[in-house]
Amino acid sequence: MDIASLTTPEAVLSNYPHHSLIEFTAGIARKEGGIVVRDPLPDNPSHALICGKNPEGRLTKSQAKKIQQSSMWVILKTP
Repeated sequence: MDIASLTTPEAVLSNYPHHSLIEFTAGIARKEGGIVVRDPLPDNPSHALICGKNPEGRLTKSQAKKIQQSSMWVILKTP
């Protein structure tokens, strides 16, 4: 996941030319119980994580599905 205000759609997909891109707000992730954590990488300063509150630190399938349902397409590529 990347923080939109720190990057561009083109930069996000630069290494993934055949992928599509969706967006959702950090507020949506938090509403579903996720914890949004900045996780800058040397080659991607906009990188972030969404962690769950369970012992594994993962979102449940239900949480992920609700976030997905609240997402919007930024770039949709056809197969």
